[in-house]
Amino acid sequence: MAVDHALASCSSPGEAVLRIYRWSCPTVSFGRNEPALDRYDLAAGRGAGIEFVRRPTGGRAVLHDRELTYAAVLPCPKPGGLRAAYRLINRGLVEALCSLGVPAAMAAGRGLPAGPDTGPCFEEPAPGEVTVAGRKLVGSAQARLEGALLQHGSLLLGPGQERLVGLGSRSAGVLTGRCGGGPEKYGRAQAPTSLEEVLGRVPPWNILVQAVISGLSSVIGGDWHQGELTEPERVKSMALIERYTSAEWTWRR
Repeated sequence: MAVDHALASCSSPGEAVLRIYRWSCPTVSFGRNEPALDRYDLAAGRGAGIEFVRRPTGGRAVLHDRELTYAAVLPCPKPGGLRAAYRLINRGLVEALCSLGVPAAMAAGRGLPAGPDTGPCFEEPAPGEVTVAGRKLVGSAQARLEGALLQHGSLLLGPGQERLVGLGSRSAGVLTGRCGGGPEKYGRAQAPTSLEEVLGRVPPWNILVQAVISGLSSVIGGDWHQGELTEPERVKSMALIERYTSAEWTWRR
């Protein structure tokens, strides 16, 4: 999270950055302003080998386990341009998935991801999000950070988001309530899907990464090259690590 924040903070005018990664252990990330303190049980998570962090971006809780995470940094759009940037990035993800044989589409309607008080991220698709047959495959969230736009997203490779329900505090009825009659329900809405379910397999990691790079670079345009953190980005990320490893930040709401 510190590195992604630093990439946005240090970006130059007219520059876009894409970072793709996976997590060293199962981790729940909370949206920047999402209530979590009375909704999720830290002890239950730790007992299940799950850690917790809070993102610099908005949106709702995501369990990062069998998934690909991306962080895309774009020049900050003019007022009203967040929706267009959101749809642009998601269009690139749809292109990437279609190149892998996934019949992906963007959910109907116009808008941004749902607010932080409406339950886990993958509970239901928001307008413009990436879906397959109406079921959410990619969850994304945005933030304006020091002159740039940061969008985070999680592409599900396998099932497991329903484990969030088991981490709910007893005081959080929406999380600890019944999950439905079977695999077709997750919380109050249709279950998300995953590449494993859609394709019957998970493509190799390097194939997935290249597809996402190709899809996003094709819709964003420009000349792209692979690189490491610059010195300003490295210094900024080191300065932010204390925040993102702090329980005070993670459980501030």
